[in-house]
Amino acid sequence: MIAEETGKDTALAAAEVGEALLLLRAAASNTETATTTGGAAVVAIVSDDSAPLVGPLRHAVPALLAGATLVIKPSPRAPSPAFALAELTADSDFPGGVFNVLHGDLAAIEGLCAASDVSLLLFAGDPALGARVATIATRHGKPFVD
Repeated sequence: MIAEETGKDTALAAAEVGEALLLLRAAASNTETATTTGGAAVVAIVSDDSAPLVGPLRHAVPALLAGATLVIKPSPRAPSPAFALAELTADSDFPGGVFNVLHGDLAAIEGLCAASDVSLLLFAGDPALGARVATIATRHGKPFVD
């Protein structure tokens, strides 16, 4: 699905899945919960299509380990990996509402930044898009980590 949506070579897409599995296995064996979430209760993660699986997971795993609820806003060009993660969390008996997916473009990011329940916005992807997302977050007074 990564190769189909992003146009990546199949080997590169498989390497991303392998990297995601390594990240999850490391998290499962690590008892530390060091995170950049700073105790945020609801964390939004915006990602582009450059690494649609492992990009958001790099932020999601530490946030989940710290007890945060997540809202993942994937790229409209590669939403399937985020939905696959949501399905896996449901199949793994995560509590309802802990892992959420939001579709949309910049208007969805505006909505996340305006939402009072979202206490932190994280970004995974291209620095140019990250700068645009940071501008939106700053305008709404939302803490932002790239």
